[in-house]
Amino acid sequence: MFLVLTLAGSALAQIDAQSQALLDGIAAQQGPEVETVDQTMVMTIFNDGEEIVTSTRTVIDYVNRRAVIFTDMGGGMMARMVHVDGATTMRMEGMPMAMPLPPGMGAAFDTIFDRAGTLSDDPNATAVYDGQVSYGDILSGQQVTYTATYDESGTETVSRLIFDAGGQYIGSVVDGTDGNLIIMVFDPPTDGNLLTGRGMTLYDFKDGVATKTTHTGYENVVINQPLDEALFE
Repeated sequence: MFLVLTLAGSALAQIDAQSQALLDGIAAQQGPEVETVDQTMVMTIFNDGEEIVTSTRTVIDYVNRRAVIFTDMGGGMMARMVHVDGATTMRMEGMPMAMPLPPGMGAAFDTIFDRAGTLSDDPNATAVYDGQVSYGDILSGQQVTYTATYDESGTETVSRLIFDAGGQYIGSVVDGTDGNLIIMVFDPPTDGNLLTGRGMTLYDFKDGVATKTTHTGYENVVINQPLDEALFE
Protein backbone atom coordinates (compact mmCIF):
# COMPACT_ATOMS: atom_id res chain seq x y z
CA MET A 1 0.00 0.00 0.00
CA PHE A 2 2.87 2.37 0.61
CA LEU A 3 5.50 3.89 -1.68
CA VAL A 4 8.63 5.85 -0.94
CA LEU A 5 8.44 9.59 -1.55
CA THR A 6 11.25 12.07 -1.90
CA LEU A 7 9.47 15.19 -0.77
CA ALA A 8 9.46 18.12 -3.16
CA GLY A 9 7.89 21.22 -1.76
CA SER A 10 6.91 22.67 -5.12
CA ALA A 11 5.02 19.52 -6.10
CA LEU A 12 3.17 19.27 -2.80
CA ALA A 13 1.64 22.70 -2.56
CA GLN A 14 -1.42 21.24 -0.85
CA ILE A 15 0.54 20.41 2.27
CA ASP A 16 0.59 22.98 5.04
CA ALA A 17 3.88 24.10 6.58
CA GLN A 18 3.51 22.22 9.87
CA SER A 19 2.67 18.98 8.06
CA GLN A 20 5.55 19.49 5.63
CA ALA A 21 8.05 19.83 8.45
CA LEU A 22 6.92 16.57 10.04
CA LEU A 23 6.75 14.68 6.75
CA ASP A 24 10.24 15.86 5.85
CA GLY A 25 11.46 14.22 9.04
CA ILE A 26 10.28 10.79 7.89
CA ALA A 27 13.06 10.58 5.32
CA ALA A 28 15.65 10.96 8.07
CA GLN A 29 14.24 7.86 9.79
CA GLN A 30 14.36 5.66 6.71
CA GLY A 31 18.04 4.88 7.03
CA PRO A 32 20.39 3.90 4.20
CA GLU A 33 19.29 2.74 0.77
CA VAL A 34 18.49 -0.95 1.10
CA GLU A 35 20.11 -3.18 -1.55
CA THR A 36 19.91 -6.50 0.28
CA VAL A 37 18.16 -7.65 3.43
CA ASP A 38 18.02 -10.90 5.37
CA GLN A 39 15.58 -10.84 8.27
CA THR A 40 13.24 -13.06 10.25
CA MET A 41 9.75 -11.77 10.99
CA VAL A 42 8.02 -13.14 14.07
CA MET A 43 4.31 -12.43 14.17
CA THR A 44 2.07 -13.05 17.16
CA ILE A 45 -1.67 -13.14 16.48
CA PHE A 46 -3.95 -12.51 19.44
CA ASN A 47 -7.33 -14.23 19.11
CA ASP A 48 -9.82 -14.84 21.92
CA GLY A 49 -7.15 -15.12 24.57
CA GLU A 50 -4.94 -17.34 22.46
CA GLU A 51 -1.61 -16.44 20.91
CA ILE A 52 -0.50 -17.90 17.60
CA VAL A 53 3.15 -17.35 16.72
CA THR A 54 4.53 -17.66 13.20
CA SER A 55 8.07 -17.12 11.97
CA THR A 56 9.14 -16.30 8.42
CA ARG A 57 12.65 -15.63 7.14
CA THR A 58 12.86 -13.40 4.06
CA VAL A 59 15.95 -12.69 1.98
CA ILE A 60 15.71 -10.00 -0.71
CA ASP A 61 18.26 -8.94 -3.29
CA TYR A 62 16.72 -5.73 -4.65
CA VAL A 63 19.53 -5.09 -7.11
CA ASN A 64 19.18 -8.44 -8.91
CA ARG A 65 15.46 -8.89 -8.13
CA ARG A 66 15.91 -12.20 -6.36
CA ALA A 67 14.20 -13.32 -3.17
CA VAL A 68 13.81 -16.30 -0.87
CA ILE A 69 11.12 -16.93 1.72
CA PHE A 70 11.43 -19.67 4.34
CA THR A 71 8.01 -20.67 5.70
CA ASP A 72 7.14 -23.09 8.50
CA MET A 73 4.58 -25.48 7.01
CA GLY A 74 3.88 -27.11 10.36
CA GLY A 75 4.95 -30.45 11.74
CA GLY A 76 8.57 -29.38 11.59
CA MET A 77 8.46 -29.04 7.80
CA MET A 78 10.17 -25.95 6.36
CA ALA A 79 9.50 -24.73 2.82
CA ARG A 80 11.90 -22.54 0.84
CA MET A 81 10.34 -20.51 -1.96
CA VAL A 82 12.89 -19.08 -4.39
CA HIS A 83 12.13 -16.29 -6.85
CA VAL A 84 14.79 -15.78 -9.54
CA ASP A 85 14.48 -14.36 -13.08
CA GLY A 86 10.75 -13.86 -12.62
CA ALA A 87 10.06 -17.52 -11.82
CA THR A 88 9.22 -19.02 -8.43
CA THR A 89 9.95 -22.54 -7.23
CA MET A 90 9.52 -24.27 -3.88
CA ARG A 91 11.78 -26.75 -2.15
CA MET A 92 11.08 -28.79 0.96
CA GLU A 93 13.64 -30.09 3.42
CA GLY A 94 14.72 -33.59 2.53
CA MET A 95 13.36 -33.41 -1.02
CA PRO A 96 15.98 -33.00 -3.78
CA MET A 97 13.62 -31.73 -6.47
CA ALA A 98 11.72 -28.46 -6.73
CA MET A 99 7.96 -28.69 -6.26
CA PRO A 100 5.03 -26.77 -7.75
CA LEU A 101 3.82 -23.89 -5.64
CA PRO A 102 0.54 -24.41 -3.77
CA PRO A 103 -2.21 -22.06 -5.00
CA GLY A 104 -1.79 -18.53 -3.75
CA MET A 105 1.67 -18.90 -2.25
CA GLY A 106 3.39 -17.24 -5.21
CA ALA A 107 1.51 -14.02 -4.43
CA ALA A 108 4.04 -13.39 -1.67
CA PHE A 109 6.45 -12.22 -4.38
CA ASP A 110 4.05 -9.92 -6.23
CA THR A 111 5.19 -6.80 -4.39
CA ILE A 112 8.30 -8.02 -2.60
CA PHE A 113 10.63 -5.73 -4.56
CA ASP A 114 8.55 -2.60 -3.95
CA ARG A 115 10.46 -0.08 -1.90
CA ALA A 116 7.97 0.08 0.93
CA GLY A 117 7.84 3.38 2.69
CA THR A 118 5.22 5.73 4.05
CA LEU A 119 4.00 8.26 1.51
CA SER A 120 2.63 8.27 -2.01
CA ASP A 121 4.25 9.93 -5.00
CA ASP A 122 0.87 11.41 -5.93
CA PRO A 123 1.54 15.08 -6.88
CA ASN A 124 -1.97 15.94 -5.69
CA ALA A 125 -1.46 14.55 -2.20
CA THR A 126 -2.75 16.71 0.63
CA ALA A 127 -1.77 16.91 4.28
CA VAL A 128 -3.42 18.78 7.14
CA TYR A 129 -1.87 19.32 10.57
CA ASP A 130 -4.47 18.36 13.20
CA GLY A 131 -2.47 19.16 16.32
CA GLN A 132 -2.25 16.96 19.41
CA VAL A 133 -4.51 13.89 19.44
CA SER A 134 -4.96 10.80 21.58
CA TYR A 135 -6.42 7.38 20.85
CA GLY A 136 -7.12 6.09 24.32
CA ASP A 137 -3.90 5.09 26.03
CA ILE A 138 -2.62 3.40 22.85
CA LEU A 139 -1.22 6.24 20.78
CA SER A 140 -0.84 9.97 21.35
CA GLY A 141 1.03 12.72 19.54
CA GLN A 142 0.91 15.28 16.75
CA GLN A 143 -1.34 14.17 13.92
CA VAL A 144 -1.10 14.82 10.19
CA THR A 145 -4.00 13.67 8.04
CA TYR A 146 -2.49 12.59 4.74
CA THR A 147 -4.69 11.94 1.68
CA ALA A 148 -3.31 10.48 -1.53
CA THR A 149 -3.89 8.04 -4.37
CA TYR A 150 -1.51 5.08 -4.51
CA ASP A 151 -0.44 3.68 -7.87
CA GLU A 152 -1.24 0.06 -7.23
CA SER A 153 -4.83 0.64 -6.10
CA GLY A 154 -5.89 3.88 -7.77
CA THR A 155 -8.06 4.51 -4.73
CA GLU A 156 -7.75 7.61 -2.58
CA THR A 157 -6.49 6.67 0.86
CA VAL A 158 -6.64 8.70 4.05
CA SER A 159 -4.04 8.01 6.74
CA ARG A 160 -3.48 9.74 10.06
CA LEU A 161 0.25 9.86 10.74
CA ILE A 162 1.29 10.34 14.36
CA PHE A 163 4.52 12.03 15.49
CA ASP A 164 5.96 12.48 18.97
CA ALA A 165 7.09 15.79 20.45
CA GLY A 166 10.49 15.40 18.79
CA GLY A 167 9.00 14.85 15.34
CA GLN A 168 9.61 11.10 15.22
CA TYR A 169 7.03 9.12 13.25
CA ILE A 170 5.63 6.71 15.85
CA GLY A 171 2.39 5.33 14.45
CA SER A 172 -0.57 5.66 12.12
CA VAL A 173 -4.33 5.32 12.12
CA VAL A 174 -6.62 4.29 9.26
CA ASP A 175 -10.35 3.62 9.01
CA GLY A 176 -11.47 0.02 9.30
CA THR A 177 -14.41 -1.58 7.53
CA ASP A 178 -16.83 -1.77 10.44
CA GLY A 179 -16.81 1.74 11.87
CA ASN A 180 -13.60 0.90 13.71
CA LEU A 181 -10.09 2.30 13.47
CA ILE A 182 -6.93 0.30 12.86
CA ILE A 183 -4.02 1.67 14.89
CA MET A 184 -0.40 0.85 14.14
CA VAL A 185 2.16 1.59 16.84
CA PHE A 186 5.83 1.17 16.00
CA ASP A 187 7.82 -0.94 18.44
CA PRO A 188 10.26 0.41 19.42
CA PRO A 189 8.79 3.82 18.57
CA THR A 190 11.88 5.64 17.30
CA ASP A 191 14.53 3.04 16.47
CA GLY A 192 15.05 1.00 13.34
CA ASN A 193 14.76 1.57 9.63
CA LEU A 194 11.28 2.49 8.41
CA LEU A 195 11.84 0.38 5.32
CA THR A 196 12.73 -2.87 7.05
CA GLY A 197 13.20 -4.47 10.42
CA ARG A 198 10.93 -2.20 12.43
CA GLY A 199 8.42 -3.90 14.69
CA MET A 200 4.85 -2.82 15.20
CA THR A 201 1.70 -3.64 17.12
CA LEU A 202 -1.75 -3.43 15.54
CA TYR A 203 -4.90 -2.59 17.47
CA ASP A 204 -8.57 -2.60 16.58
CA PHE A 205 -10.06 0.55 18.12
CA LYS A 206 -13.82 0.99 18.47
CA ASP A 207 -16.04 2.89 20.90
CA GLY A 208 -12.98 3.94 22.85
CA VAL A 209 -11.82 0.36 23.39
CA ALA A 210 -8.55 -0.92 21.89
CA THR A 211 -8.05 -4.63 21.17
CA LYS A 212 -4.56 -5.84 20.34
CA THR A 213 -4.69 -8.01 17.22
CA THR A 214 -1.09 -8.65 16.15
CA HIS A 215 2.48 -7.90 17.10
CA THR A 216 5.24 -8.10 14.50
CA GLY A 217 8.88 -8.19 15.49
CA TYR A 218 12.09 -8.72 13.53
CA GLU A 219 15.10 -10.83 14.45
CA ASN A 220 18.52 -11.35 12.87
CA VAL A 221 18.16 -8.32 10.61
CA VAL A 222 21.12 -7.94 8.23
CA ILE A 223 21.12 -5.10 5.69
CA ASN A 224 23.44 -4.57 2.71
CA GLN A 225 25.68 -7.56 3.36
CA PRO A 226 26.75 -10.25 0.83
CA LEU A 227 24.16 -13.00 0.47
CA ASP A 228 24.85 -16.73 0.33
CA GLU A 229 24.37 -17.73 -3.33
CA ALA A 230 23.22 -21.17 -2.22
CA LEU A 231 20.00 -19.58 -0.98
CA PHE A 232 18.89 -18.93 -4.54
CA GLU A 233 19.61 -22.40 -5.92
